[in-house]
Amino acid sequence: MQANPRPDAPFGGLLFDTSDEATAHVWAQPEGLVWTLISEDDVLALVPGFRHCDRLGHFVCAVEREASAPTEIVIG
Repeated sequence: MQANPRPDAPFGGLLFDTSDEATAHVWAQPEGLVWTLISEDDVLALVPGFRHCDRLGHFVCAVEREASAPTEIVIG
């Protein structure tokens, strides 16, 4: 699986869902490339790395995040 096989997925097909196949692919990537979309208290946020609890899906980036990257990005 080189990219998300579901072009109809949210965020222009870039969000990997939480299915077993998608999760296995995402978790095989270097953690520095992964961001997890979570929902906490009805707020959407991106957190760096792998997270199982409260996750809605994952993004795999082409460039590894820097150490100075934020620990959470609130998006809605």
